This record gives sequence, C-alpha cells and structure tokens, in this order.
Amino acid sequence: MTRRRRLATLALASVALVAVVLALLVVVSRDDPAGRLDRAIVATERLDGLRFELVARVEASGRAATGGPLVSDARMTGEYQAPDRLHVAIEAGRQRRELVIVGGRQWVDDGAGYHQTVATPVGPLRDARAPLTFLRGSGSASFAGLGLARGSPTYRIRVDLSAGALAGRLFDGAAVPPDARGVIEVEVGLLDDLIRRQTVEITTGADASGSGLELVRTTYRVEYWAHGEPQQVREPE
Repeated sequence: MTRRRRLATLALASVALVAVVLALLVVVSRDDPAGRLDRAIVATERLDGLRFELVARVEASGRAATGGPLVSDARMTGEYQAPDRLHVAIEAGRQRRELVIVGGRQWVDDGAGYHQTVATPVGPLRDARAPLTFLRGSGSASFAGLGLARGSPTYRIRVDLSAGALAGRLFDGAAVPPDARGVIEVEVGLLDDLIRRQTVEITTGADASGSGLELVRTTYRVEYWAHGEPQQVREPE
C-alpha cells in the first residue's frame, strides 16, 4: 500500500470514528440521567464485592484568615464485601489508620492493633455502603458528557445539590447551613451501568469565631474497580 493510500485509509477511519462518537453522544444525551443513575446504584449495590480508592480534601479559607487557608488531605484504599463489610487503610499526613466495618460494628487500628470502637466514622465512611448511598436522594441531575475511567468509557452524570438535598444525605437528615451547596459527578460504565467514579464537592460558610475563615470546601473522589470480584473482609480477632 502506498503512502498516499495509507493516509487516505487513516483519514477515512478517523472520520468514521468521529461519526460514531457523535452518534453515540446524540443517543446517550437523550437518556434520562436520573434514571440511569438509579440503575447504576442498584447494579453496583448488587455486586459481591469491589475495590476502591477515596481521595479527600477539606480546605477552609478567608480573606482575613491568619496564615492562609487550612488544608487537610487524606487518601483511603480498601475493599467492600457485600452486604455490609468494609476494610479501608487511611493515610493523612504521617498518620496511618486501618478501619474495619461489619454491619453496625467498627474496629480501628492506629498502629497498636485493632480495638472495637463505638465512634461513628465521619463523612463518607460512616458505614460500608456510605459512598454509594450518598448518591441517593433529591437533586437536579443532568448529562455531563462522556468520559473515561481506568480505561472504561463512561456516561457522566452531574447532580446539583441544594442545602436541603445535602441535609437529606448527611447523617440521617442532620441540619446543614442554609448557604451549603454541593455538586456530585458520577461516571457510569457506558456498557454495564456500573459506577466507576464519583466526585463530590460541598461548599459552606465557616463559623469564623475570629479566625477570619469564611468558606469551607470539602471534596472527595472515589474510584471503583474489581467490580463483582469477591473480597474477604474479616472481623479482627
């Protein structure tokens, strides 16, 4: 094949690929984002197990804040075993902690071995299914385009949350400040309707108390893989 023919073949292939992508965009944009999200949550919750990574950041800032913004980062990796078992390793700064949740019981290891605790884990780890159940509830869902998560094509859904929608998700309806707002972006497998990635951003006013802090921004991203692969999460001895 001559160089000219190879170029012509490549050009035709590129045009065909663009046409397929455009056609796919038209089809998926007509789908119901809220309905697709509901299907994805149900499908993911039915899995025997999966692995995940959660990266979180809390940043408090203000124009008059002494010393600039306060930032706290954490990274968590773990395994979920249906229906209610979770193991996660948490790294925050130089600290490392391991947490095991089995139903309503929790064990924590800060380096000296596991001990059972009655303290409720905060944020997205208050129970084994919390990152997924956080996606349920009211909010305005819209199609946010196509994406790619760990090599899998995804259908992206954006959910805008009011203060009321946040209150319905946080700690069984606990009150949140009226200025609180949130955004969730969920990436659902284009071919299997399984949740591949979710990104959450919540902003709210800060209780300054003379610190000069005015705004608190909480973000976390969860990536899921090994969908359906059985995981072994045992109660610590």
